[in-house]
Amino acid sequence: MYFGDTMTVDVAAGEHRLRVHNTLVWKTVPFTVADGEHVEFTVVNRSGRLSLGFLALVGAAPLFLTIRERRLTSAGQA
Repeated sequence: MYFGDTMTVDVAAGEHRLRVHNTLVWKTVPFTVADGEHVEFTVVNRSGRLSLGFLALVGAAPLFLTIRERRLTSAGQA
């Protein structure tokens, strides 16, 4: 997937795991979905505090993953 892309997946109520990676960093987020609930994840590929210095020295810098979860009820309320 590319920057700004979205993906929608229908899942049954119950326990699930979201697995994401940016080749260097792998993360797994366990989550539970209730009947009629909508769960939204935002995944951000970001640089660290020392990335600019590392980029200047080596020519490459690591990127990290931030995952935010947002839940909506069937009425559309957060």
